[in-house]
Amino acid sequence: MKFWEDSYNWGERLGLDSQAGFLHRLAVIGSQRGNDYGARIIDHVAELIRGNNRNLIRLDCRSKNESLCSYYLSLGFKRAYPLGKNNPEVAFFEKKI
Repeated sequence: MKFWEDSYNWGERLGLDSQAGFLHRLAVIGSQRGNDYGARIIDHVAELIRGNNRNLIRLDCRSKNESLCSYYLSLGFKRAYPLGKNNPEVAFFEKKI
């Protein structure tokens, strides 16, 4: 799913950024992992975001899910640090598109 605002999770500064779109609740069923579906979905959502004159895709996940955090980094996402959002259970990521 994509959203244009997410101040609840990302705070006021990054959550209301008019240059970003947010992807939430992406999941690939276990038997289909490794087939590149996650990257393809992210690429498709990035195109939708870019088509709305925005140049950042942002997403987050549980910080304890190290394999997912590594996966997002491998896709070119960088860690993001929303001000006032010091929840150690959440890892924030963004990527220029």
